[in-house]
Amino acid sequence: MTVLFDGELDVLESYFSIEAAQARFGDLADAFAGQQNGLCGAALSGRLAFITGLPIGRVPLQVEALSGSPDLNAEWEDVVEASFQSAGDVRLRDWSGLQSWRLALPEGPLRVRYCLRGMDLVRDRSARRGGLPTVTPHLIQFWPAPLTRDAVVKQGSMTAASWHQAWAPGRKWRDVRTHGVRGGATPA
Repeated sequence: MTVLFDGELDVLESYFSIEAAQARFGDLADAFAGQQNGLCGAALSGRLAFITGLPIGRVPLQVEALSGSPDLNAEWEDVVEASFQSAGDVRLRDWSGLQSWRLALPEGPLRVRYCLRGMDLVRDRSARRGGLPTVTPHLIQFWPAPLTRDAVVKQGSMTAASWHQAWAPGRKWRDVRTHGVRGGATPA
């Protein structure tokens, strides 16, 4: 295992990304088009869009490169996987794209696993310390694998369940922000 990033990352509207040099851009909802999971959008070539439980602030994140598929660690509450075609300069980017870190990923098809816990705690005001949300670490793992469909590997939080439903066909990011999933509540 090689740790490619271990630090904190700024998010806004629960969003950050990983992008290859050839990344296609579009509405955030386009990154989730046709997918089962709503946490790691991989539908746009060369771009991964990630959703956190924290609407705004800094999330602790570790990114790892592995030689093969890792075992599923029971500590993670929500786990999704998708495929990513790595090519050229691949960068981890904060919500604005102004801060970025190079990720030394091998070129070619990769599987990506995104692991989270405590997504509901971030939304629960009683779990806050000093008025700030309790944010637990996030983990992204890459390993060589053929390109395949995305998957919800494990779902344990209501917040993740909402995001898995948020990206219905035809919905755009402005729709998700404005109307949310259930009766006007934004999913994250």
